[in-house]
Amino acid sequence: MEDPQGSVIAGGNNINAFQKVYLGERYTHNNGISCLSVLKVEPFNLLSLMINYG
Repeated sequence: MEDPQGSVIAGGNNINAFQKVYLGERYTHNNGISCLSVLKVEPFNLLSLMINYG
């Protein structure tokens, strides 16, 4: 999971789960403006099946 600036805030390479992440009070991030975090999901290996997620 990355913040809007691209810094990793949870997870990382070869991780398949992570615990709850407390992002802090809203006013401490992005001048209090709501922003999105990016959750990147990739196959663990080349033999993984692609599954639609919605």
